[in-house]
Amino acid sequence: MWSSTPKVVVDESDLKAPSSDKLPMLEINVDPATLEKTELIWTVVLNSEVESVFNHASNLLVLLYTHINKDVQGLSIPDIINGFIERCMDMLKEPSSTGFVNRVCGLLSKLIAETEKKAGT
Repeated sequence: MWSSTPKVVVDESDLKAPSSDKLPMLEINVDPATLEKTELIWTVVLNSEVESVFNHASNLLVLLYTHINKDVQGLSIPDIINGFIERCMDMLKEPSSTGFVNRVCGLLSKLIAETEKKAGT
């Protein structure tokens, strides 16, 4: 039976950046926020009651915002990443539950891990 408040347990292994060797090559040529189904992925990440669905959807969301083609004119990678962070911080201003806060913090942790990995640190 589905509960009204999803319980998501985020352990250390879930916070690691997705393994690029398991993923197809991904390079985004537009601001991910403007992609047609990005909002749907945000909804799945924030509302899924199945932990594995949350993990896969959040990995995809982070990859969309971090695998930007740096050669596309008019795209500012720092602005795109800042937009992701600002959206998360706005959601934390009015959290609906502890599980929601954990999800948003998990997204931010995955974003940090992926950007550090891409920076080579």
